[in-house]
Amino acid sequence: MATMRAMDIKNGTGPASSLFINPSIPKPTPKSTECLVKIKAFGLNRADTVQREGGYPAPPGASKILGLEFSGVVEGVGVEAGKGKEDWRVGDEVFGLVYGGAYAEFVVVDGRMLVWMTALQALRLVGEYSPEKVKSILWHAGASAVSIAGIQQSLQLDSMIRVYATTRQDAKCEYVVKEIGAHAAVNATKSYAKADGSGGGTWADEVKRLNGGKGVDLVIDYVGAPYFAANLDVLAVDGRAVMLGLLGGTVLDEKTDIRAFLMKRATVVGSTLRSRDWEYQGKLRDLFVEEGLPKLVSGVYQSAIDKVLSWKDIQEAHEMLEGNKTKGKLVCVVDEILVLEVRDSGRHTVVWSCHSARHSRQRMRSDAGRTLEHVSHQAILVTAALPSKCLPCVQCVLSSSSESNPPPVVVSEGGMFLGRLGSASGGYVYERSDAASTAHVRVVVAAAKTRPGKMHALLTCVDYRGRGVLTQLDVPPPALHRVTPRRRNGKAGSAAHCEHQEKFCVARVCTCARR
Repeated sequence: MATMRAMDIKNGTGPASSLFINPSIPKPTPKSTECLVKIKAFGLNRADTVQREGGYPAPPGASKILGLEFSGVVEGVGVEAGKGKEDWRVGDEVFGLVYGGAYAEFVVVDGRMLVWMTALQALRLVGEYSPEKVKSILWHAGASAVSIAGIQQSLQLDSMIRVYATTRQDAKCEYVVKEIGAHAAVNATKSYAKADGSGGGTWADEVKRLNGGKGVDLVIDYVGAPYFAANLDVLAVDGRAVMLGLLGGTVLDEKTDIRAFLMKRATVVGSTLRSRDWEYQGKLRDLFVEEGLPKLVSGVYQSAIDKVLSWKDIQEAHEMLEGNKTKGKLVCVVDEILVLEVRDSGRHTVVWSCHSARHSRQRMRSDAGRTLEHVSHQAILVTAALPSKCLPCVQCVLSSSSESNPPPVVVSEGGMFLGRLGSASGGYVYERSDAASTAHVRVVVAAAKTRPGKMHALLTCVDYRGRGVLTQLDVPPPALHRVTPRRRNGKAGSAAHCEHQEKFCVARVCTCARR
């Protein structure tokens, strides 16, 4: 059975520290109406943290892997998914939502549902926006990713509409107004003056003051119980409150006054997109493609990204989310394991794959200094030097693999050992941070065979221009003290002109001087 890397939770539920990358999760297979998507990045949501702790289980039949939002590339297409108006093809770049499973290398998605947006649902389908009825909108958690998207959408609905927000920090209030465009933002933790001038008022009193003494027509809320009474207070007559989350709790204070339901003819409606059926989500998808996507592509809507992290930093990302330390969306990138193989079938052929692109170089066996005479098909270690844009692909090679299951491919630059990190199964691990390319490169040296006091390794060093050299090394543990270049034509290879010789240049014929 094919496997993939995916985020898992120790003991099934737990704190952020219980998250880890499991390299042995079964890889999903698409059904006839589904597409298999290779995930490049996924977005984090509050729902992920609640599910991680066991408070928001996945719907029946959905993946139990965390993650609702993703972007990536279609890698497989079901028979029906390649037909109709979608007509998905392998290689299509897509983004969308799923019921679960986005914290992984691969996910299967119904081919009809590859794009939609929560904010659009709150405004149009649940909020029932119409220009005749809605002249003012209040978005709670104004610096959250959904509210940032919703505020921008609201501003595009009508040039006369008034858009407000609440946050819990002054800095976020300033951000929502100056950067996102809300007309005003209110810190919900502060006290404000009431309409009669007395003190002790809430954020609802301040929002009404900003709106000319009137309530707002539509409220979008994620907080729940703590804001319920104030939501009724801030609503205008015939106003509507949409509850999309219950992050602050579910139990109302026993003194909550519900007369507004009668006096204001107020409507409070709740919704979760995750529980909606395909027909509803299809309607939302089509609405977004028609109205939202063109503005996103043209730049009218700005996607507010607070921070982009490697998925190996998922624990930090969840802690940031739970600590309310973000403005906008947190995104994690699924670091791609570089796939590289050496073939020896009369010609020296090197094939590697990076960013889903395949490259190859071929030379005759007689090419001086680049033969494969010592490389067998069982050679465990392969190294490669790549352009700086490809180096981040290997940042998580080791962190996503246990010592009993080392990564199949290792990477270094120009055949350089870069300093000892520690031991790994069958060999040694080396690492270096490259300040110039901001890439963190880790290298596994795996043993083809071992003998007392020494490790015997086969290396093939290939750079992105296709040059390759072979070096057979004796590496004494526990530290790499010195490496003498392998003899060639009875003479020792020279590293005299190698600017990296203090970093243990291992090339039989040093390539540094030839660059």
